[in-house]
Amino acid sequence: MKFHRIIKPVDSLIFLINVAVILLLSISVYGGRGEPSNVLIEAGGERWIFSLDEDRVEFIQGNHGETVIEIKGGKVHIADSPCPDKLCVQMGWLEKPNDWAACLPNGVFLTIEGDSDGEIDAISQ
Repeated sequence: MKFHRIIKPVDSLIFLINVAVILLLSISVYGGRGEPSNVLIEAGGERWIFSLDEDRVEFIQGNHGETVIEIKGGKVHIADSPCPDKLCVQMGWLEKPNDWAACLPNGVFLTIEGDSDGEIDAISQ
């Protein structure tokens, strides 16, 4: 028995609807995330907010001395701190909303502000 099927207009319509649905789902999951615009720095009961759009180096006074915060290319990191282990420096660059780093001995905390709706985290992977 020979199976020969001619593509009908309804088949083409169903195919196009499926492609459109896949495209829209892909855009909603992987695209459309706003870039973070600010970093919040907290130390010693004070708060500073800096734009990630402007490259700069800030010196934040903590419990044991100055922590050096570098903002460059829409990213931020702790460049240096007086803490003994330098774990905060090893955290590297932060770039996504709600990324954070902390120098616990010096009491300096950084958080990138922004909306993380739709972000995939370690639990949902």
